[in-house]
Amino acid sequence: MLTDLFWTLATSNLVLGLVGLILIAALVVGYFPLLKWFPVLGEYVPVAKLASLLSVGLICFLVGVRFADDREATKQIQAKNALLTQRLQAANDVATMDAKRAQDDADKIAQLEKLANATPTNNSPCFDSDAAGRVRSIR
Repeated sequence: MLTDLFWTLATSNLVLGLVGLILIAALVVGYFPLLKWFPVLGEYVPVAKLASLLSVGLICFLVGVRFADDREATKQIQAKNALLTQRLQAANDVATMDAKRAQDDADKIAQLEKLANATPTNNSPCFDSDAAGRVRSIR
């Protein structure tokens, strides 16, 4: 957690901007042709050249870390998206199967109600042969 905070801060726009400003200042002092003749800045020209090289390297490194971190986050998001898509597809399949089962059950109930309605009232203790056949067909 602390390392994540460190790399988040180290690769932030603010830090990259500050290193970029240091790079611009070092490039101006180190490579501007007339500044090496000024007595105040003349002795800092080699140091400025070294600072410009180091800041270019630091910017390249930090941008590379930032891209790698973004790429890893993208992979994690894609994996999570794939998992959620798979779960959604499974839920849709189950819902489709449930709807089909509900329709089949409704058809069966309608068929049984039709058979029950087709059976005439019978006051005798035994069924006649037609009623017994209808009762046997209900399963």
